[in-house]
Amino acid sequence: MADAVASDLPLDLERTIFELAAYSRPVCIPNLMRVAWRVKHWVEPALYRTLLINVAPRFYPIPPCNTTIISRVAGTPPMGHVVRNVMFTQSHEDDLDILVHACPHIENLYIPVHRAWLAKRFPLGFAALPLTHLYCDGKFLHKVLEQGGAFPRLTHLHLFTAPAAARHSVRTALARWLIIAKLPELTHLAVRPTSRYDLEPISSLLPACMSLRALVLLSCPMHVKPRELDPLANDPRFVLMFETTDYEEDWQRVDVFIAERRSGEIDHDACFS
Repeated sequence: MADAVASDLPLDLERTIFELAAYSRPVCIPNLMRVAWRVKHWVEPALYRTLLINVAPRFYPIPPCNTTIISRVAGTPPMGHVVRNVMFTQSHEDDLDILVHACPHIENLYIPVHRAWLAKRFPLGFAALPLTHLYCDGKFLHKVLEQGGAFPRLTHLHLFTAPAAARHSVRTALARWLIIAKLPELTHLAVRPTSRYDLEPISSLLPACMSLRALVLLSCPMHVKPRELDPLANDPRFVLMFETTDYEEDWQRVDVFIAERRSGEIDHDACFS
């Protein structure tokens, strides 16, 4: 690879073209990096912006990665400085420590919980991540918040499971749900209730979390009576919907649905998107 590759285009225009190509098709970035040193310098940050860890590559047009690779290049710029989006499909005991050490600027994180994490303190750097979007297990979130995590920039939270278990008392379950209301910038919350007994503490979040603009139920527990949904259904911020694999599009769909209900374009009593 050399930097003597001739180009008839102005340098700024050439850079824009390569960057557009890199961000629109990340899987091609390794090939683009071989064009010239200057092109490598332009497009390499895009290679690291979104990491799919332990994810089958056939599902996404992004080069696959794993924590072994991350730990090897953690000290090599621009790796840790440019990573913004990280998605795991399965996790191992040491993954969280490696990730936090290598990538301290993550904003968007999707991570299934390894049960060993719930039995120990989280890495100090985890609570300091500038997260705006978090997709995780409810018990994992509760553990982090219990240990002092604040997530002052978190706006979108998607919980795979409830933070409270069936064995917890009503009082404990309510406290575990209401701790979510302490997230200062939270505007969007999607939850998957474990049972009908989660509905009451979930509905308590609406008055407790004033910044909340959307509360989404991703499933409806079995044996729920219509009146048990009334405290939620009567609030225009409540949406019941089936999720897709495009989480960003799901959030946008929720915003559009709520806006249309508030404006009267759809029935005020409608809550299914």
